[in-house]
Order: sequence, then C-alpha cells, then structure tokens
Amino acid sequence: MSIDRVAEFLTRLFLLGAFLLLALAVAEKIANLLGQTITAVTNRPSDLAMYATMLAVFAIALLLVGIKNELRK
Repeated sequence: MSIDRVAEFLTRLFLLGAFLLLALAVAEKIANLLGQTITAVTNRPSDLAMYATMLAVFAIALLLVGIKNELRK
C-alpha cells in the first residue's frame, strides 16, 4: 500500500467522521431543546461541532498535500 492510498483513505475517513460528528451535534442540539440528551457524557453541541471542524481541517490539509504532490509529478 502506497502512502498516497493511505492518505486518500485517511482523508475519506476523517471527512466521514466530521460529517457524522456534525450530524450528531445538530441532533444533540435538537434533543437538548426538547430536554433530552443523546450522548451519555456531557458534550455540548458546540464541542461536537468543534471536533468535526478539526477533523475536516485535517482532511483538507491532507487533500492539499496530495494535490501538491500530484502537481510536482
């Protein structure tokens, strides 16, 4: 397995994780407005959105490194 394939896999995995965390943040916010909670621990929806943003930024950085490497070839 080459490093490019690993980077592509990690990028897709991180983007999927970011979207799932963002969806969980929205669902948690709706549940909190109704007086309920989804997560067992006390995560605020803004914290979940922050984690999703961090994953997305890291995935974008991996994409940019891949683009740079392709342009050098």
